[in-house]
Amino acid sequence: MPTLPRFVVVTSNTNGKYLRYIDEDIKNEVPAGYLKFSGQEAGSQYAKFEVEKAKSSGNEGLVHIKCCYNNKYWVKRTLTSSSYLIAAVADEPVEDKTNEHSCTLFEPVYINDDYLVGDDESTNHILMLRFRHTGRGEYLNDL
Repeated sequence: MPTLPRFVVVTSNTNGKYLRYIDEDIKNEVPAGYLKFSGQEAGSQYAKFEVEKAKSSGNEGLVHIKCCYNNKYWVKRTLTSSSYLIAAVADEPVEDKTNEHSCTLFEPVYINDDYLVGDDESTNHILMLRFRHTGRGEYLNDL
């Protein structure tokens, strides 16, 4: 299994946009603090995330993901009674998988680890994976 880099930018396979922190409410869509695949630039301050390995026993292979813009961890939040979104609002990492609303653990599920962009080995390596929240086993998806 490949090792995740310390810093990542997440791209949607559906719309090709970057996952970004929403710094102000988007009317009728997403409240501030939530994450959305709407970023246009990989280098944006809102699109950079830090990956931290879980520390407690039994959580090997799991990670916490922290937004570099506000230094807050990803956590699942209820948007409506039947929909959930990921928000970068947790102050500290939480490794209690039994509490799905405070747990900040995600499982990286590897799809492909040898895809190269360009013509030779000197080009960028793209690691393709999905992030699954450990609380409900749901994947990070586009809105």
